[in-house]
Amino acid sequence: MSKELYYKPSGKFNPIGFFALFLITVVTGSLTSLLYLFLVVKIPSAKLSLFLPFLMGGLLGAISCQIARFFKIRNRITIIVSAGLGIIVYNYIKWAFFISYIFNDSYISDFTKIVTDPEYMFDSIKLINKYGTWGFNDDVAVTGAVLAVIWIVEFLILLGVHLAVLKDGSSVPFIESENAWAHKSNVTFYATYFSVNEMRGRIEQNPKILLDYIQSPTDLYSQNHVEINIFHSSDFNENYIDVSEVTVTKKKSKEDRSVKRIMKYFSVSRDVASSLFEKYDMPLQRH
Repeated sequence: MSKELYYKPSGKFNPIGFFALFLITVVTGSLTSLLYLFLVVKIPSAKLSLFLPFLMGGLLGAISCQIARFFKIRNRITIIVSAGLGIIVYNYIKWAFFISYIFNDSYISDFTKIVTDPEYMFDSIKLINKYGTWGFNDDVAVTGAVLAVIWIVEFLILLGVHLAVLKDGSSVPFIESENAWAHKSNVTFYATYFSVNEMRGRIEQNPKILLDYIQSPTDLYSQNHVEINIFHSSDFNENYIDVSEVTVTKKKSKEDRSVKRIMKYFSVSRDVASSLFEKYDMPLQRH
């Protein structure tokens, strides 16, 4: 059986992890929703409020990522389904808080009544949609189709950012033989710039080609270059590297760095890993 060129998750998970991810997503999402709704009311600018779904989605995605890692969930479908259901449920709860506040100026006074009566909730949403609660200026409230589209976009942002952060953070290689996530080395290897896409085939055939491009970080940091990051098992018998192109744009006294990951979790041998560290006169050990 040939060795996989790139890391491939085993797909393993446990039911406890599935339900834990779901429940914690619901609980943290519901609690965060109270702060979210409070800020929506207090922030005077509707345009500034547009950033809140991104912040909330990112925060909850990071929390979900830690839960998935704690329970060692390596099945991406399981992660997406569990977190996705949790997001739907906490958004339902968020609507109950919101409706209670609109009708009673209190997030909790009618919460139980609303959350346990879906028909009443949806009738209330229709009523709010008809008359609106806010506007881009003080004179005209946003209502109807426009308000409905804003609500849908808000939910899609919360969902999309949450799952994107969760997926990226929980996709780190898992070392099955050690029953642990791979360690990402603190050492970043810098290489003179080359087109990783054009060289991909050659690198896949002979990863040691990369060694010819390795340079000192101080020589390359302020110019276009390639960065290599390594994820490894405790004994370095299992190693994966990310290879990214970094574009540096200078604007006056400021440098903007744009990082584009081209090769993700490419499997390399212990010998290649050792050779990378030797380039920086470092022993093959956890850094």
